[in-house]
Amino acid sequence: TQTWNITNFKTTLSVTDNYASLTNADITVKTDGYTTNKSNLGTYNVVFAVVDPSGNEGTFTKQVEVIDDVPPVFSGPTVLTKPNTSILTVNEIKAQLTATDAKEGNKTAQITVLEDKYTGNGNKVGNYTITFQVQDSKGNKSTHVVTISVQDNIPPVWYIQDGVTFKIVPPA
Repeated sequence: TQTWNITNFKTTLSVTDNYASLTNADITVKTDGYTTNKSNLGTYNVVFAVVDPSGNEGTFTKQVEVIDDVPPVFSGPTVLTKPNTSILTVNEIKAQLTATDAKEGNKTAQITVLEDKYTGNGNKVGNYTITFQVQDSKGNKSTHVVTISVQDNIPPVWYIQDGVTFKIVPPA
């Protein structure tokens, strides 16, 4: 996610010669294997050079390693609503999620449950969370929280005792 700045690094270099007076301004970039590969994983060389008035060249090679520091990205719902009389399993929720990594592609099969506060509460009215996690081969992790809102779907029940009559007037 970051770009290494060759110009800024060059300003940190110094040069000396046993005969001529050389400065940082005399340093040039001889070869640059990094700039064209800055989004490709791997190690690339940037070679700095300086030539004294006698034609003697000195070089300094800086290795730049491009690493994957971007975690996979989740797609899928963050909130689900269900009646307290229906069944919705963690696996059914997980099946609604996908994960993709910029370098490794589809990581859906590697999604795991990190924390489950829903299991055992599916019939209790309230909000419960499940935290899912996915990781790429470079150790970059991301999480996705799904909140399950369990709602009461049982209508009120009327109990009439002793022959009492009720008259309901709309909109009641």
